[in-house]
Amino acid sequence: MEERLAKFDAWTERLATPYLFWPACAIGVFLVGLGILGPEASRNVEVKRQCAVMAAERDALAQTIGQDRAIEKALENDPAVIERVVRLELGIVRPGEVRLPQRVRATAARVSPEAAEADVPLAMEALAIFGQPLLRFVTLVGGGTILVCAVLFSLPGRRPMPVPVKA
Repeated sequence: MEERLAKFDAWTERLATPYLFWPACAIGVFLVGLGILGPEASRNVEVKRQCAVMAAERDALAQTIGQDRAIEKALENDPAVIERVVRLELGIVRPGEVRLPQRVRATAARVSPEAAEADVPLAMEALAIFGQPLLRFVTLVGGGTILVCAVLFSLPGRRPMPVPVKA
């Protein structure tokens, strides 16, 4: 029993050194911080992506509005444009003409995937990975375990007390 206690105390001596205690505490705090900040980073990345999509849609709609204003000015000033619109959209023909069926395409604002790319820092995307439930759980449990072990091995009273020598 005494030999087993001596082996245990030798490991306690090795593990309780400040060279292992402080790095273990730092790693534990880092892992717990990843587990806590991961979901928030994930939400932040998603909000930035949604903002980028909305900004791209806004730009596409502004371009469509500009095209509509140009068409409006052309309809006010150019009789050839008015005639073309009347012939194509309303289907009115002059006497003796035959109307051919034509399709008129409406131009809608489209958002390309490249235009909707969010400008999210790489560190934020890496932190957002820890927002996944399983990875978050693993980092929280692992970091907490490392912290608890570091604290337990550093508690006083774990080392054998020196026996006073009687004179």
